[in-house]
Amino acid sequence: MKMAIIGGSGFFGSCLGRIAAHEGWEVVSYDSFINEGAGNSNISFKAADITRDEIALPAGTTAVVYLAQSPYYHTFPEHADHLFGVNVVGAIKTAIAAHGQGCRFFCFASTGSVYQKSFLPLSEASPVQRGNHYVLSKLTSEEIMHLFPRDRMQSVCVRLFGLFGPRQRT
Repeated sequence: MKMAIIGGSGFFGSCLGRIAAHEGWEVVSYDSFINEGAGNSNISFKAADITRDEIALPAGTTAVVYLAQSPYYHTFPEHADHLFGVNVVGAIKTAIAAHGQGCRFFCFASTGSVYQKSFLPLSEASPVQRGNHYVLSKLTSEEIMHLFPRDRMQSVCVRLFGLFGPRQRT
């Protein structure tokens, strides 16, 4: 079993890579920042700038997890090209590569920030907001991921809340 993790050197990606490798997956971690200190022979690292590079997935890749995050999520409009390049264009390019490779599973990491503020528990049916550039980029990709034919590749969007890890600075 082969898994590609786009944005695999971040907090969540590096944890996922170690767990997947421990479970027997052969993992390829793509990132603009390479963290080869994982110490696991089942993980290989490839430098990739998702805004410029094409992602060449290894033959036989069965699962792709898209975790890439622009460091410019908070600056708009100055870095809108990078934000939308990572969150929308990069996700589309990677999903196309996964679909073309015959991958059976594609996971896009979105954000819990898409939901309108509420004191009530949230569900997937809870109202979303669209007045924020970061949120809009994530919602756009979520909607595009659902357009890929499900008979060949199951795509899932997960809305993660408040991930923060040791290598993050802000």
